[in-house]
Amino acid sequence: MVSELQKFIESDSVIFGARESLRYANKISKAFVPVDCRDRIVEMLIRKKIDVEQIGMTKKEIAEKLGLEFYCEVFGIKN
Repeated sequence: MVSELQKFIESDSVIFGARESLRYANKISKAFVPVDCRDRIVEMLIRKKIDVEQIGMTKKEIAEKLGLEFYCEVFGIKN
């Protein structure tokens, strides 16, 4: 799952963060969220008709695997 997300990041097809993903919901087809994502955020994504898929890792683990310098709660995949 993380390797798939890495490919999207490398191709500049990811919108990082819950706020930005919700703001640009019309440009997102799918969102990946970590296991420690807030339920409220997942509900808001679903209400915006975004397909949500949970990654079996925490925000910290994902940041370490991807080499990110920040924790991210939502990875929105652009259409």
